[in-house]
Amino acid sequence: MKYALIGCGRIATNHIKAVLNNHLEFAAVCDVVPQQMENLLAKHELNHDASIHRYTDYKEMIEKEQPELVGIATESGVHAEIALYCIDHGVNVIIEKPMAMSIADAEEIIRRSEEKGVKVSACHQNRFNVAVQQMRKALEAGRFGKLSHGSIHVRWNRNRDYYDQAKWRGTWAQDGGALMNQCIHGIDLLRWMMGGEIDEVYGVTRQQFHHYLEAEDIGMAVVKFKNGAVATIEGTTNVYPKNLEETLYLFGENGTVKLGGKSTNNIDVWDFADEGEEDQKNKGLQEATSNVYGNGHTSLYADVIDAIEHDRKPYVDAYAGRNALELVLYHGSNIAFDEIDLGKSHNRRDFGRGFYCTVLESQAEEWAKRLYLRSHKGGRYVYRYLFHQTEDLKIKHFAALDQEWLEFIKENRTKGGIQHAYDVVVGPVADDNTMETVQLYLSGILKAEEAVERLRYNKVNNQVSFHTPLALEHLTLESRREVS
Repeated sequence: MKYALIGCGRIATNHIKAVLNNHLEFAAVCDVVPQQMENLLAKHELNHDASIHRYTDYKEMIEKEQPELVGIATESGVHAEIALYCIDHGVNVIIEKPMAMSIADAEEIIRRSEEKGVKVSACHQNRFNVAVQQMRKALEAGRFGKLSHGSIHVRWNRNRDYYDQAKWRGTWAQDGGALMNQCIHGIDLLRWMMGGEIDEVYGVTRQQFHHYLEAEDIGMAVVKFKNGAVATIEGTTNVYPKNLEETLYLFGENGTVKLGGKSTNNIDVWDFADEGEEDQKNKGLQEATSNVYGNGHTSLYADVIDAIEHDRKPYVDAYAGRNALELVLYHGSNIAFDEIDLGKSHNRRDFGRGFYCTVLESQAEEWAKRLYLRSHKGGRYVYRYLFHQTEDLKIKHFAALDQEWLEFIKENRTKGGIQHAYDVVVGPVADDNTMETVQLYLSGILKAEEAVERLRYNKVNNQVSFHTPLALEHLTLESRREVS
């Protein structure tokens, strides 16, 4: 099977190992930096192989080489663009995580690949770890019984040298932050094990040590699944002095398993009520790996090759890639409506006039109840939306209650209207716990530094505000329900 690789950065070495282990015809490699290609090929003693053609333009490579399978290992922000070009040209693809930077792009990849009959695999290779596979087999066999809860902890280190290697790292557009880049494998595994369908997510992100980046360096969340189970997510690049662990816990009425190691490649705890002799093999299981990316690329590639040859879905398909990105939002109101009317939004809001949502269903319920009690009109309605993020949106993210956030709120609350040019703003709510401090700052009683110092101990939830017709096009209403 004829193969080509696009992108020759840090993760690309695992793709080449997978190519060689699966005996693919390695026809071409592409990178905008020629030396990157040579360095990567030299690492695998392939730099003198003239049969591997070099390209700096992936479109030229696809058209000239006509590969059957392409691995996409570029910066995250161009994954979707490259994948869609390959799909449109009938080329099967393996896409590094995240598959796309937005739900909309992920769904377009799904739509076009199904239309063209092309196989797409999201590169969540840790699903193939021996330890992960053993956990999954126990889960599918019903050995856990009813699930109680689970958790994923990605405790890694990424220092200034790492981010200085490429300008796109740590940006919202091309990287997506610690949760999107470093932690998405763990999030994928957690969702896969816990039952998939999510009811509610709430959490917090912060930028603690990497002030030179746009994105967060730590994120924590609580997830409620439709099956009643709950889970926690902890992801960070702040661990000193090097990567510590990636651990996955699963707790059920009849079983407890903890996977550990650098990339969920070890079994640290394996306890079941129906324990047999075979279980002894799993206690203390350790799968040796050469780096934090594990050994799963080889198995993932083998699966995709088989899927192409036998015309079936890959084990980790495009839907799995989409699910790892999904963002559910909620809105609370005393009014039942079908269409969002920005003209009816209230003035002098935190982030300007707009349509406000929250990641917390419970918070949306509280909004609905407050509005009803104030007006004694209408009802109490909670709306559930899917937010499809795309690159054409101008999105402002606030990671913390910092001075920039304060100034932003001051401009919008004191002047009214919309005092910015963003389509969407994501950041902390100026709620009852913080409002006293914010008001003291707005009135000039507190200096910005004093206000920030007071606010650093407050725990707040994020709100997402939509300010333009373009932004509203990226919201899909899933449901509306009335609460008591």
